[in-house]
Amino acid sequence: MRELLRKLIRAFKTERKLRGSRARKESGIKISHFKQALAEWEQGGDKDSETKAILAQLVAEAEDPDAVPEPETSSEEEEQATKGKGKKLLKSVPKKVSSKKNEDEDEMDDADLEWAHREHAHELRALAKELGGRVRSLRFFQCVRAFQGNPELLTTCPACQRSGLPPAEVSILSSCGHVGCHACVAAASASEACVQQASGHCKVPASSLFVVPADSLGHDKKADADGRHWGQKLEDIVSLIQ
Repeated sequence: MRELLRKLIRAFKTERKLRGSRARKESGIKISHFKQALAEWEQGGDKDSETKAILAQLVAEAEDPDAVPEPETSSEEEEQATKGKGKKLLKSVPKKVSSKKNEDEDEMDDADLEWAHREHAHELRALAKELGGRVRSLRFFQCVRAFQGNPELLTTCPACQRSGLPPAEVSILSSCGHVGCHACVAAASASEACVQQASGHCKVPASSLFVVPADSLGHDKKADADGRHWGQKLEDIVSLIQ
């Protein structure tokens, strides 16, 4: 999200510069690749509603003419900032370095800037795709942990609207993390769609290979919540020795 916002701010800056240039007017281009990418995000594409909302928020922040992009950091500093067992992402921003690429763009003529702006669009599309994948993966793992932590968790199917469904009657799509009753999830995946596609909340493709019955996930042991544990195999070995 941070990288997307940084590149969006720069892309909007370039878009405004090109929009007022003479070369832009003479080229006859009605809409830039960047604007096409924004239109795709607004329509949803293959995104789910959560990813779409995140992208819309980032675009709203970036299109502010007064928005200033955060300078890029070196890969080594980024890696160092996120290293460490059990450490959260550091709140303090790592030491910043100037962006040679950004400096070069300020010195480009309109033709080269037009080409660089097209590259902005390609980079943004790739980042948006990566963001969507991470959002879906996080949702799936959160869903799995919710069912493993609470064997009595009740669910409502977004397709047939049946409520109070126990895990034995529920399936999860590993492709996007959305949940529904067995019948609705199976019917949707047979059509290569998410169970929430009909409601317009998720356009991510699915298949029967992505269907995971909730009652097949197992449940956390109550002892796992008390103190430190080292994995079931090691605990079995210790138990055998004892």
